Amino acid sequence: MGNEEEEEEFMRTESWPQSKVGARIRLRLLNVSPNAIHSFGLHGCNFCDRGGVMDDSGVCPRGGLPLNIVNLTPLEGTMVDVRADNPGRWMYHCHILERVEEGMMGYFDVAP
Repeated sequence: MGNEEEEEEFMRTESWPQSKVGARIRLRLLNVSPNAIHSFGLHGCNFCDRGGVMDDSGVCPRGGLPLNIVNLTPLEGTMVDVRADNPGRWMYHCHILERVEEGMMGYFDVAP
């Protein structure tokens, strides 16, 4: 990301993303910064470190481990698949807390 104004605009939204319990969601994450590491964290839902979606018992495919944080080096991207299994409003944000204060956060609504 470029300057602070661009970073604030990057995470601002008119309405929060929404889903329903049981839905599968694919998030495409991209760190567009040429020199800063970002740590994306998602509350309320886990994703698998080797891809795929956890089954109903919370087991990841391919022997993967459940995570809710992924680090992205400069100019790196990834995709994570989650099952929206907890109703509520869940925060997502950069786990470098100073960046949350700068606006790198949002909410994800899961309706029953």
